[in-house]
Amino acid sequence: MVMETLWNLIGHCSAFCPTSIVPSLLPAEVLTVNSRTYRVIKQLGEGGYAFVYLAKELPTSERPSAASDAVAIKKIIAASGEKLSAAKKEVEVLLALAHAHCLHLLDHAIHPSSSSSSLAYNVLLVFPAFEDGTLADELERLAAAGRQLSSHHVLDIFRQVCSGVGHMHSKGYAHMDIKPHNILIRRPHSSRGSSKAQRHRQQRQQQLRPPSAGQMAMTAGAARCGGADGASDDDADEQQALTADAEAGGSVSVGRGYEAVLTDFGSARAVPMQVASRAEALTVQEDAEAHCTATFRAPELFDVPSHCTLDGRMDVWALGCTLYAIMYGASPFQQAVDQGASLALAVMNCRIPWPKPPALRYPQELHSLVGLCLTAEHGQRPTVTQLLERVQELMAAGLHDAS
Repeated sequence: MVMETLWNLIGHCSAFCPTSIVPSLLPAEVLTVNSRTYRVIKQLGEGGYAFVYLAKELPTSERPSAASDAVAIKKIIAASGEKLSAAKKEVEVLLALAHAHCLHLLDHAIHPSSSSSSLAYNVLLVFPAFEDGTLADELERLAAAGRQLSSHHVLDIFRQVCSGVGHMHSKGYAHMDIKPHNILIRRPHSSRGSSKAQRHRQQRQQQLRPPSAGQMAMTAGAARCGGADGASDDDADEQQALTADAEAGGSVSVGRGYEAVLTDFGSARAVPMQVASRAEALTVQEDAEAHCTATFRAPELFDVPSHCTLDGRMDVWALGCTLYAIMYGASPFQQAVDQGASLALAVMNCRIPWPKPPALRYPQELHSLVGLCLTAEHGQRPTVTQLLERVQELMAAGLHDAS
């Protein structure tokens, strides 16, 4: 109550001042998720009908000792019964997952929207905040500094993502939209924090256990998540260090590894999918067009057969595209889009534009791993379990860096 009064007072005072003078003093949005109240710090992103915010818990009379760690809150605007069902499905998938490399759902709630529609709801999902952003963000930062990941880091990040995908498959779900934008990371420098901070994060996750299956009824009373906080001195120091290393040559050294976590489960679907008619095939194909990023989409989803079984190997194709993107900055099929060629034809023919000298090339073992994933025939593609075995063999053997 005290904090709310304070923010209201600040907002009242700021009404008499130009926003250019006191932009940081404007009242922030407050979100309530069950027994916890959060103040929004900033918007991290948006897409479709969802917004993602960085937020911190506010102390209340019921909870005077608020957690100090920032969280990411995904707010889904469910303006129809169909969108509400999709949001509930995303929560169902999240509650089924419990793995170090799948983003952990801390809490969730559904509130009726303030709009006039009786069907409109706000779905709030609370996650740990990954302040280093996505793998796509990191690849852009490195490219801007003239750097690239070491082969060890490439393979280790890929191993972690494969491990998370394998867990999803064991629970009967395919992710369906794996790409660098849907992988959150903590950079190696982030692990310099104290063990006290790590213990606090673990305690926080224990305090905010997901609701039980019984709570999944989610009555009426009941995106890229995570991201980076505002630019800080640490961010500037990190960029200066990257630039200095670039001038000295070489790639990001092995040292401490990256932490990678799979996120954005709104496109997840139950597998295996049994397709028994042309109508069912078109339904699956249209769903893939709406929810799977085209340049990471498996060939069987461009033209779904009328009689087939689709399983987690759809994700293995996307993993191959993701591994290529980790090395070279984009899906191997982005070039077809950029050149105005047929994306579907490029995917089905599996045309991979490998770099040619004098461009930097990663070792052939990583190229072969991409080729293994990008097997055009669905039934001949490895499962993620088989893929992980190969990745672990390469990790044990060790790889030289790009040259």
